[in-house]
Amino acid sequence: MGLAADQWGMLEDLEARRAQGWVGEDLAASDRRRRATAIRRLAEDGLCELAPDTVLPTVPAQGGHSPAWAARITLAGTDALQYRRNRAAPAAGPVPEPVEPPVAGRHHIELHGVDVDVLHGFLAAAADVQGVDTQIIREVLKQARAVPGTRRWVVALTGAEEKALGYAFWLDSLLGGSRSHYHFRRECDRTARTSRTRAR
Repeated sequence: MGLAADQWGMLEDLEARRAQGWVGEDLAASDRRRRATAIRRLAEDGLCELAPDTVLPTVPAQGGHSPAWAARITLAGTDALQYRRNRAAPAAGPVPEPVEPPVAGRHHIELHGVDVDVLHGFLAAAADVQGVDTQIIREVLKQARAVPGTRRWVVALTGAEEKALGYAFWLDSLLGGSRSHYHFRRECDRTARTSRTRAR
């Protein structure tokens, strides 16, 4: 799921030109089709926003023609760039201490050791990330319960905590770390199905 080099390049360009608002297609580019595909994929991932057709006529024209598309970076796009810059090789934080069993009524999610490492790495690189409250993730790691004899941990998440961890794993997946992202999504889907079954 990691972004390709050309997608990162276009995202950086949108960030650099954020002050001008909508950034129109470069009609002089020799790879217009490839760039159009890349910008659509960024928009599908929520990293940029595409201008509606009603806005395109107002975007400054290049070479006497209106652009076929225009885009601007989103908060998630800015977070992705900041996280990528900050995440050189952050050291994993301390291993969470075993605590009491999770509180009933929350979603009980199982994390692998590598998932916990990803979250510690995220905290080390997320100083400029705005789309999530990193304190929420710190509190979740403090509450993590070790599964004896394994490198697995159980966390009991509220909706806000689940959303915060999901955002962290998603940002990490943009840099190629999709394994933890997909595992977390499967765990959330599993607990949601279990909750629905018990409610019947």
